[in-house]
Amino acid sequence: MVRWYRNDRIPVLGNANEDCMISFSIMSVYVVLMAQSLMLHLFDNLGANLFRTISKTLIVLFFLVSVQYVIKRRGRFLFICYSLVFLLLCLSFLLFPDNAPYLREILVNLLLISLPMLIYTHSIDNISILNRIFRGASVIILVLGTLFFSLVLFRIINIDVYSMSFSYYMVFPAISNMDKFFEKGEFRYLWLSLLASVLILLIGARGPLLCIIAFVLINMMLFYRIQYTRIVFAQLFLLFFLLFGFFYSRQIIVILSQLMSTFGIRSRSLYLLAQSEIHLSGREIFYSTIVEQIGRAPWIGIGLAGDRLYLNGAYSHNIILEIVSGFGIPIGIVLITSLLILSFRNIMLKSSLSRDFLIWFCIGFVPLLVSGSYLTSFTFWVYLGMLFKSLRKDFGGNLSRRRSSLHSKNPGRAEQ
Repeated sequence: MVRWYRNDRIPVLGNANEDCMISFSIMSVYVVLMAQSLMLHLFDNLGANLFRTISKTLIVLFFLVSVQYVIKRRGRFLFICYSLVFLLLCLSFLLFPDNAPYLREILVNLLLISLPMLIYTHSIDNISILNRIFRGASVIILVLGTLFFSLVLFRIINIDVYSMSFSYYMVFPAISNMDKFFEKGEFRYLWLSLLASVLILLIGARGPLLCIIAFVLINMMLFYRIQYTRIVFAQLFLLFFLLFGFFYSRQIIVILSQLMSTFGIRSRSLYLLAQSEIHLSGREIFYSTIVEQIGRAPWIGIGLAGDRLYLNGAYSHNIILEIVSGFGIPIGIVLITSLLILSFRNIMLKSSLSRDFLIWFCIGFVPLLVSGSYLTSFTFWVYLGMLFKSLRKDFGGNLSRRRSSLHSKNPGRAEQ
């Protein structure tokens, strides 16, 4: 049975209700975490452990809502994934005992959130449903984010210099609305995307802005469409807007800084962007330290979470260095190369799912080039689940052929 959803890029095949439930479990994680960030700041971290416990409990409950469908569809894959991860953890504890404290720190997030994200995403039959739920969750996150900023503006909550978690959650509405803008050419989506982007710029980190810029540039290069005049005009307007922002960036930053200072807010991102040279916020020290450790153990690496040992609990802030240092140069290069080849293959094919892959590539992989750790980045594991999913025969070419077959059999319904 085929059910057609308005505005979907491809028809929904199989049991759409189960796909919706699994997608709901995945996206609820980000809504809960955004709400947690708001509550922690609102109560000035009073009862922080309680809020985090409640959040993790809610996330587990949301996972349990659809666990029966995941087991039914990918029970074997679930068993294989957990078996491999447990084996890898056991080897890490045995071969790199000094990493044990840092391994224990990531265990809960890795086993209860990151790994389920991978397995749940892999169990979705139609990935376009995940992105439909993604858009709905992005609306909720944008509302919570706007409320968050309003409370900062009126000094009800204090964020010190900036909020890292806030900025990475706001990437969701920024990219979601930008994607709708590219698809429909309607300016309301552009304004909503710019709203989320400006909020990131004012009280967030710089890394998320890289995700948005990457999404816009790759989208304009690969998915530029000339068949609709409105979309062409909208994209030309966006290009002009970007060029204007580039050439007058210094003046714009100064104006925004002065505006924020009237509310007693000192934006770290605006301050760093105003500098004449690129400021890496100490990352260059992290990079040089990890490169040195890779040179000392090039074949087997320094173990899983080993970067924390040499960076006093911090992580590499670069997924390539983190993987190569953790597994050694030979295995690390194979893993990174495979990840990049699969990513570019799925994006460059320009199929009906390429834009969906691009969304999660920019949200799940791009941030890890400058911040975060792949071991605890939930969006990375969602993206990894999509990559594994793309290896299945029924996901790529066969799905496109099924789509063509459905169009030929029901030409009238394809327009509904």
